[in-house]
Amino acid sequence: MFVKFFSTVLAAAVSLTASAPAIASPANPIQDPNNFQRHVELVQTLEQVGVTVLFNHSSCHQPKLGKIAGYYLSETKRMVICQDNARIGQEGVPFTANDLDTLRHESQHVIQDCKDGIGNNRLHNMFPVIAKEGELSLQQFVAASGLSEKTLMRIFTDYSRMGFDVQTIALEYEAFAVAYAVPAATIAEVLKDACSVDNN
Repeated sequence: MFVKFFSTVLAAAVSLTASAPAIASPANPIQDPNNFQRHVELVQTLEQVGVTVLFNHSSCHQPKLGKIAGYYLSETKRMVICQDNARIGQEGVPFTANDLDTLRHESQHVIQDCKDGIGNNRLHNMFPVIAKEGELSLQQFVAASGLSEKTLMRIFTDYSRMGFDVQTIALEYEAFAVAYAVPAATIAEVLKDACSVDNN
């Protein structure tokens, strides 16, 4: 039943025509013995593409929402990561697994922003909602990521309650799936490609 529901939600979103890069078998991002260093390199890659990454900014506490995990703003090319164990403005706090997950999630939003030019307030899924033959669809990628149906339903419910449309929810499904299943090093490589960073 959930697959039908998920398909209906995604089908209502805008279809993209660009080919999606293949991420053949998502791996558990925390299995990498150099996990933290890979996230440092991901932040460096974000900075290379012109994104300012801030930690524990004053905007981390929203009176109506409480403490948030993080966000990315396309128009300012600014990413904010709100660490679990930090107070506003506090730096040098050890990173939790959730902090690193948030960094991967928000980095996927940068990749979505780069689909037709970074900083223009238009994000597009890397994996198309309706795939052409031979393309990996968003539904297939999310299913392969290992996110549970319960998690997907919670994402849908939470974002719907906040007033987001199905296209935005599709962007969030992709970002949650990437954060859950794709290592930081892979995200950095896709970021370089999507945002046209010279690897030399």
